[in-house]
Amino acid sequence: MRPAFLGIIGCGAMGRLIARHIREQLPSYRLGGLFSRTTAHAEGLALELGDVPVLGLQQLIETCDLLVEATSAAAMPDIVRACLAAGKAVVPLSVGGFSLDPALLRDVEAARAAVHVPEPSPGWTASGPCGKWGLMPLPSPL
Repeated sequence: MRPAFLGIIGCGAMGRLIARHIREQLPSYRLGGLFSRTTAHAEGLALELGDVPVLGLQQLIETCDLLVEATSAAAMPDIVRACLAAGKAVVPLSVGGFSLDPALLRDVEAARAAVHVPEPSPGWTASGPCGKWGLMPLPSPL
């Protein structure tokens, strides 16, 4: 079985940390590509990592099995919708985007792709608000 290909959308401080962690700690994932609106950030991270391509947003979404959004709350809704439209699972880290675009929750509910969110509190579980809106909390670290 091949490792899952993971794409990083946003190559600022958070995207860099995630890419390094995946490379060093999660052998079941392979970095399938990087995208950043600031191309120099993506190119610098790709150079640091060695063998990870810099791709356009749509190409990254099409190439990868799972996408991690590490951009901004303002950019997050459009990125999540693009992932959902392609049927790809996404982990939005800029969860403030849900409050900026309340219609996004309806789109997530209707989607056939998974949206995984960091669990903000013990009450936000698959049987609570996350499940109600079709969001799935990430598993707690061991």
